[in-house]
Amino acid sequence: MKFFLKNKLHKPDVVFFDLDNTIYDYDSAHTFAMNQVSFYFFKKHNLSKKKFFFFFKKDKNLIINYLGKKAYFKNRLIYLKKIF
Repeated sequence: MKFFLKNKLHKPDVVFFDLDNTIYDYDSAHTFAMNQVSFYFFKKHNLSKKKFFFFFKKDKNLIINYLGKKAYFKNRLIYLKKIF
C-alpha cells in the first residue's frame, strides 16, 4: 500500500485530547469536518458526496485490514491520505 502526498506533513506543535466531550461536541465537529472534506472533493474532482463517503469507507476498511485495529486505526487523516 503506497501513499502519495505532494507536501510532506509536519508534526504538530500541540495536541490535546477531549476524552469526554467537555471541550467540544465531537459528533457535530466530525459531521461538519467530513462535510467540508466531501465538498472539497466535489469542487476539485467532481466527486459526489455519496461517492466520497463510499471511497472513504472502502479505504478505511483497507487500512484497518492492513494495519489492524490498533490505537491509530481511527485516525481519519490516514484514510484521507489514501483517498488523496
